Amino acid sequence: MHWLRTFVEWVPWWLWGLLALATVPAAMLSAAAALGVASASGTHHHALSPRQRWMGRWGYRAALAAVPGSMMLGLLALAALAWHLLAH
Repeated sequence: MHWLRTFVEWVPWWLWGLLALATVPAAMLSAAAALGVASASGTHHHALSPRQRWMGRWGYRAALAAVPGSMMLGLLALAALAWHLLAH
């Protein structure tokens, strides 16, 4: 864990704050993309080719998986920011 402490302290505190703030719109954008892909592929499902249905299905899943991923990154950035600020 020494390398993690070294990395957290090497990166400036304001950069951890920016990363934590940037993950909020990233999660919202991923959720909106998932909703848009699901809505578009569901509305025109009868007119889509099998390849387009596959792309819609996996595009929805990938965008939906990015939501908790970006939230987790934001929580880790907040934890690193707290660690950095409390260590000094």
